[in-house]
Amino acid sequence: MKKNDTGPLNRHGLMEARTSGPPPPPIEPLTVLECGTCNLRQTTLDSVTGFPTILTLTVDVDLLFDTHPRVGVVYLQIGKFSGLESAYGWELFGEILGVAATSLRTWSLSGEWKYRILSIHFNNVDGFYLVVTMNGLKSETPHLLLELLANQLRELVYNALCTPFGHSVIDLLGVFQCSMKLDHDPRVRASRQLHRAFKETSRLVNRSERKEQDALEQEVRKIITERIIHTVFQPIVHMASQQRVGYEALTRGPEGSLLENPEPLFAAARDNSLLMELESICQASAFDSIVAFKPQGRIFVNTSSNFITHPLFHKRLKESVLKKMVSSLVFEITEKEAIQNYHDFRKAIDPVRKEGIRLAVDDAGSGYADLESIAEVRPEYIKIANSITRNVSRDLIKQEIVSSFLGLALKLRSTVIAEGIETREDFHVLKRLGVEYGQGYFLGRPAQLVKAS
Repeated sequence: MKKNDTGPLNRHGLMEARTSGPPPPPIEPLTVLECGTCNLRQTTLDSVTGFPTILTLTVDVDLLFDTHPRVGVVYLQIGKFSGLESAYGWELFGEILGVAATSLRTWSLSGEWKYRILSIHFNNVDGFYLVVTMNGLKSETPHLLLELLANQLRELVYNALCTPFGHSVIDLLGVFQCSMKLDHDPRVRASRQLHRAFKETSRLVNRSERKEQDALEQEVRKIITERIIHTVFQPIVHMASQQRVGYEALTRGPEGSLLENPEPLFAAARDNSLLMELESICQASAFDSIVAFKPQGRIFVNTSSNFITHPLFHKRLKESVLKKMVSSLVFEITEKEAIQNYHDFRKAIDPVRKEGIRLAVDDAGSGYADLESIAEVRPEYIKIANSITRNVSRDLIKQEIVSSFLGLALKLRSTVIAEGIETREDFHVLKRLGVEYGQGYFLGRPAQLVKAS
């Protein structure tokens, strides 16, 4: 390897300075400051991330450059848009922030940067600011060192998030980074220079995020315009006999793309006010597939509470190709937001039910389909959410929740379907509890079906 006159590279690619004397004393790890008798921990620590929500340095901020003439700011932002919370719930975003904060905290307590961190604080929304000292790092391009650090932290947080939440969620969200070296101006207070750096890095990150969101919007519009979707069917099975009694029609976006799975696809459409357009083509695709396949048993078709009351929905039901199959259709209410007016909703769907079409409430137990929705809609089917059925064999509380839904269904004369059954153990426990019908990878994966002859 060719020698570098500026010093050897450490494992982070940072060039350490060559010094002839003893190394400088380490910077003390970040601590929480106290102001009089009021500990800032009680007033400024964010309850989700555990980081302060204001700048908290280990030195007097206005004497910062006296002690640390080479300072940099790194900003990390977890991309966030309204569609994600509508699709997955606001609780999920809180969990994402918590995991991101934990990965940063673990990193800050180890490695070469441990004693170079002057501050980490949370912006109270979706971003983290890091103030670091670059004292003792010899380089003609310190801004490149900061850029390298920002990229490393972005990769660290991204990998930490993908493990529990999966790529489909995190890629849709995005993790953005920006860095800036502070050029000290003795005419300007250090505190103002820091806050200007915070503002500028945040602005640059938001601009990058906006570009990605614009690209995502264009992709959704292309999917809708060119109808780049297809319908797959997942079997619904009688638990005792394991015989197929019906199917759920599920939408898939462009194969291999970020928007292949329905959750990110609908979240992106919701965020860009394209939900009605997307739902329209998805339902048309489902109906076309149903007519072509002519499946036996009940066919569950997803619909939002808004779309099922739309004139276009009622117009489609009157089409001759569907009239013959109306008695086998079950419309599954999948809207993540609450129904605003149950009286108007029941009035709007009354003609649908008079046609012989049945209703199902999806995601029961997830927090969206609450007991009020079930009581007001009085569906023929109650579909218990994956979050309840997953690992139900090892969770007595989840078993009690399932039993509660079975008791409620009995009083409403509804039928319970357990979604998300993925293991033999969960299947047998749900069957023992009295669940009559099930759906999930253990019982059958979604697949495209060939046309009936």
